[in-house]
Amino acid sequence: MKDYLEHPSVAAIYLGGSAAEGRSDKNSDTDIYVLTTGPVELEWRKDFVARRNPFRASIAPGHFGDGDAWADSTGTYDVMFWNLNDTLNNLRRVVVDHQAANGYTTAFWHTIRTWHEVGRKDDHSGLVDELARLAAMPYPGELADAIVNRNRVLLRGTMFSLEEQLVLASNRNDTVSINHRTAAIVASWFDIVFAVNRQTHPGEKRLLDRMTDLESLPDHARTELESFLEAGPNEAPATCHTLMDSLENWLDA
Repeated sequence: MKDYLEHPSVAAIYLGGSAAEGRSDKNSDTDIYVLTTGPVELEWRKDFVARRNPFRASIAPGHFGDGDAWADSTGTYDVMFWNLNDTLNNLRRVVVDHQAANGYTTAFWHTIRTWHEVGRKDDHSGLVDELARLAAMPYPGELADAIVNRNRVLLRGTMFSLEEQLVLASNRNDTVSINHRTAAIVASWFDIVFAVNRQTHPGEKRLLDRMTDLESLPDHARTELESFLEAGPNEAPATCHTLMDSLENWLDA
């Protein structure tokens, strides 16, 4: 993958995802992050992938940002092109400005914090080093508070909270809406739990297993979360209520 450095707009390359964290399995692909200072032309990217003799490839599909994907005899690769300045600004919003989101607030930070350098050019601008410095910062207490405050209100206690919307969806037997609300509730729940533990959010995969690494959890967290996820339309509100009660008790303890 160091060949990406041949392009003048490529500043650095990183191995990320489960491979970088030593958690990959037979179903995992290989995530590659390419930091850029300008465009990497489509024809250049097509030629780069073609040299790998892929039996399947998608060049710049644009569905999940700027990136390429291919599969060859050595595995499946997902390459993301991230503008260096944009990446720095996005990270600053989290670790410096403490801007919380509706779930997954620190997942972007986690990606940068855990990736491994594959190669880089001389960093005359200092921006690559600045990105590494920000990523290595201790978890700010102000950020944890912002995440808890934003997502706690979103989950419960206000008109049209996610919990209330789930009840309304259940009353209508609206299974599509129930699934949407369930996903949003779980996203905010995990955002709070990782924030309280001052741990960056590892993303959407293997979360039930990843939370066992945390020092503190609401009582019966896994059991109640699994019950909520497995509940049918009629049982969803009650299992959600139990999950929210335990979260509130844990936060107030």
